[in-house]
Amino acid sequence: MIGKLAFEYEKFTSKGVVARSLGKALKWTQLAITRMTPEKVQKLAQDAIDAAQEAELIKMALTYASRGFGELTKQAARFTLSPDDVVQTLRKDGYSVARYGEICAMRSYSIERSLSS
Repeated sequence: MIGKLAFEYEKFTSKGVVARSLGKALKWTQLAITRMTPEKVQKLAQDAIDAAQEAELIKMALTYASRGFGELTKQAARFTLSPDDVVQTLRKDGYSVARYGEICAMRSYSIERSLSS
């Protein structure tokens, strides 16, 4: 009888089928998480690096574009005449223009020849 009670006690206190299955499932889950986590962390880190590089490339492109735009503005200012300058240039070339609005009545090839020089 003591042997039977000892056997029953041992059976009662030991892990059952469900507990053993859960223990194995937890171990497999931990192993899977451990295996997956480094890849996820690595992917997240790589994505962060790629985003930083992309932001740096965009910053550099905008810097060069702004420099180019500044140079374009300088060149345009050099070759652009104000309305008063247009009237003065036409007067120097012998055209009788009293104000800028009168240019509409002139022939375009005369204006172009006079202002392109």
